[in-house]
Amino acid sequence: MPTTWAGMRRAVHDYEQDPSWYRLTPAGRRCSEALINQFNHRWLPRPLHPLGRAVLLSLHHDHVLAAIGQRTPPALVVTAVRATVRLALRRRLRAARR
Repeated sequence: MPTTWAGMRRAVHDYEQDPSWYRLTPAGRRCSEALINQFNHRWLPRPLHPLGRAVLLSLHHDHVLAAIGQRTPPALVVTAVRATVRLALRRRLRAARR
């Protein structure tokens, strides 16, 4: 196991780039669909399921989406979701420091 954060990031990057481990398979595609559907059915009403899919997929890098056979959501959605997550994390960190 890597002993530093930078080392861990390199290890994860190398793992995700290795096609012998991280590639599109029918099972991976089924798994990603099942996870998206489970999230949507648990947390969102049916009319919002497309939004739930876009939000979840916006949290992944393009090479991960390719490995699970999913398309990248529209750039506007990706930007909005990632900015919202960053803002929420910053607010939570500030609150924890008080």
